[in-house]
Amino acid sequence: MAESNRPLTSAAVFAVAAAAQRALSLLLLPLYTRALTPAEYGDLSVILSFTTAAVIFLALGLDFALWRTYFGLENDPYRQMNLVWSAWVTTIISALVGTLLLSLGAVLFLRGSRIEPIDAILGIASSGMLVISTTVPMTVLRAEQRLRDFLVLTAMSALLTASFTVCAVVLLHWGIKGWLAAALAANALGTLAAAAVVPFRRPDPMDWTGVRASLRLGVPLMPHFVSHWALQLADRLALTSLVSASLVGVYSLTANLSLPALIAVQSLNQGFMPMYARAAHRTDERAGLASIATKQLLLTSSVCLLCAIVLPSVVTVVAPSEYSSAASILPWLVLGYAFVGAYSIPMNGLSLVLGRTSFVWVTTALSAMLNLALIYIFVPDHGLVAAAIASAVAYFALLVGMTLYARRHHSPVRLDLRTAVPGLAALGLIYAVVALLVPERGWTALLIRGGISAACVAAVGIAFLARQRRRRRAASPAVDAIN
Repeated sequence: MAESNRPLTSAAVFAVAAAAQRALSLLLLPLYTRALTPAEYGDLSVILSFTTAAVIFLALGLDFALWRTYFGLENDPYRQMNLVWSAWVTTIISALVGTLLLSLGAVLFLRGSRIEPIDAILGIASSGMLVISTTVPMTVLRAEQRLRDFLVLTAMSALLTASFTVCAVVLLHWGIKGWLAAALAANALGTLAAAAVVPFRRPDPMDWTGVRASLRLGVPLMPHFVSHWALQLADRLALTSLVSASLVGVYSLTANLSLPALIAVQSLNQGFMPMYARAAHRTDERAGLASIATKQLLLTSSVCLLCAIVLPSVVTVVAPSEYSSAASILPWLVLGYAFVGAYSIPMNGLSLVLGRTSFVWVTTALSAMLNLALIYIFVPDHGLVAAAIASAVAYFALLVGMTLYARRHHSPVRLDLRTAVPGLAALGLIYAVVALLVPERGWTALLIRGGISAACVAAVGIAFLARQRRRRRAASPAVDAIN
């Protein structure tokens, strides 16, 4: 039983770490929104969108590919670690060379634009340093379930980034450049910390065979991740040509406030990923994948439900009145992230269990194009809400497309529909009741919605503990004898 709950424990740790990191940003949001105008916030979001894309290219998909190859070498610890060191060397080379090339491209193509080349260069350099400090070390910590070390690195990164950003943006008033320079400095120190927690050694010899195997799995995922970037962030780039910079800033703030939902579903997925990766090499574990997938779906949906209930009230409290329209946008973005969490299940079956990644990008690219098309068609007449709805529709298309693609390749990952369908229906009913009966603006609404969310969490916790108690009693011969 303890082994079956281990992915839930690690998922909870990853989610709590990410949530705490995001909570720190939310606590500082009133300072940031008063130090930066909506127009500056919009320009910053555009730069951060590009730097996120840079991370995708510089990482070469190795962070995802290492999951499968790492567990394939569980019986040979030396080869396993030599592969890790070799992959780390590869990411260092990729990050340094890629940062140089992308920076040259920024100088050539951003002259005369609203985005200054130096800002783009700072963002790209920060992305390169982030790739070096996280791609391999964080993958190793998650795979080995070194939860304490993971929490230490995550907390250090959050505190460094927050303190440097407050100093540069709020105290020194360096604006966008200060934000990006603070991120670069924090990621540079994070690299040193990662090298201490996951000690780096020179590969002996360089495991080119293992690296090539990882790249064959990871590089085909790069178009897939770029399409994900378009789904998640390119909407803000599209909006720059359709609405004012201030409205882009409002949408960017809304998207940032909805990120706890995305971070939570991604963290939950990372907690479950070892189960899928092991099933690729242990066929006897595949029978339990239906239970794992169903748990992941219901947990993901529950987290998104709580975010959809609470976050609209949060934005009306923490942000100035200029951002108040964000409250009506947030639930649609959170719904999209719920579809992201559900899509991760067939994606894990394809990539981690079957090792098929070559054409998964087609579905993601089509979904990204659908998102942009809907934005250009409906935003001019219907505003920012249309952009949020377009995002949710595109993510739903991604879920449907990836599910069909996984079934075509006979993925062993299935859902227990007898458990999943009633659970999803109950969650939908809870949200409908709250949305219809509880206001969404102001402190009173926040307290009521927060109380409802806390009650839901308590009810689930009590039900889980009661179920655990029943199982222990059923497994105890002494209790059976007494009964």
